[in-house]
Amino acid sequence: MPNLDSPLDEVLYELTLAHLAKLADIVDDLRAVSSLPCARATVFRGNSKFLSEVLPKNRKVSAVITSPPYPNRFSYARETRPHLFFLDFIDDATSVGQLETDAIGGTWGKATSVLARGIEAKNDVIGEALAPYVEGIHADGDLMAHYVTKYFNDLYDHAEQIAAVCKNRCQLAYVIGNSKFYGNPLPSDEILASVFGHFGFELVRNDRMRRRQSKAGLYEAVVFMQR
Repeated sequence: MPNLDSPLDEVLYELTLAHLAKLADIVDDLRAVSSLPCARATVFRGNSKFLSEVLPKNRKVSAVITSPPYPNRFSYARETRPHLFFLDFIDDATSVGQLETDAIGGTWGKATSVLARGIEAKNDVIGEALAPYVEGIHADGDLMAHYVTKYFNDLYDHAEQIAAVCKNRCQLAYVIGNSKFYGNPLPSDEILASVFGHFGFELVRNDRMRRRQSKAGLYEAVVFMQR
């Protein structure tokens, strides 16, 4: 060990060693997978509510594996602002607000004023799916009830687009967590399955795979569906 002048130097030295060890692990992992066969991947940048405008017209999707934002009012745009600016995905604060507004269930910044004006279920499919839950949420907070309604309005648009770009026997796997607002449970996995069912996707199974630690009664599920 080199001569260290203070306890802080010792801490920094230990952290450096730990950092180098992790980097070595990453290098070893990359060397291990470099010999494995690789598939060609193409990235299409766009909004999942407008997939038919983003994906090539001459292709149909055979499988979808994804995890939409959970309806718990967590803002990915807010939490990743430094990264978005650093990687040149956005230009200014206005762009962050618009990104949040366009996102499924956007709730922060500009999107908050949208919720404050009130959100109605866009059709009977969403209205009936949310009816058992939003009344109790409304009793304690209109903003959160509007948020839940906007979330599933957006999810309906996404499901409609999935139906448009998928093959007939397309298989879906959606990782999603449930929520609780003012003590009112919201089984997001069940509601998601019912929305996709409107577009011809049958529920294969719903695996509630783990408990989440943030609140009692919260879980994470994988919803498997097929058309």
